[in-house]
Amino acid sequence: MEKYLKKNGIAIVCDIKDSILLKKCIEDINKNFNSIDILINNAGITQNKLIFNTSLSEWSSILSTNLTSAFILSKSVLPNMIKKKMVELLQ
Repeated sequence: MEKYLKKNGIAIVCDIKDSILLKKCIEDINKNFNSIDILINNAGITQNKLIFNTSLSEWSSILSTNLTSAFILSKSVLPNMIKKKMVELLQ
């Protein structure tokens, strides 16, 4: 599997809280590879605090990282996956 990924796959690092950057990454991948075959939404953060000590800014960051990014990525790649009848989506 490792040899296959080195030859046929890439890993991309980006700030997943930035929806514009996420969409740009998807566009770049589609230009270089024509499609995305597998999407693994694996990002997650937490604050080690009680909720009443968590600011709205911290809460927004948690939701943006853990939920909104998965929504944006899934929404961006699913149409092509469905067209190909090949949906590999891990949440």
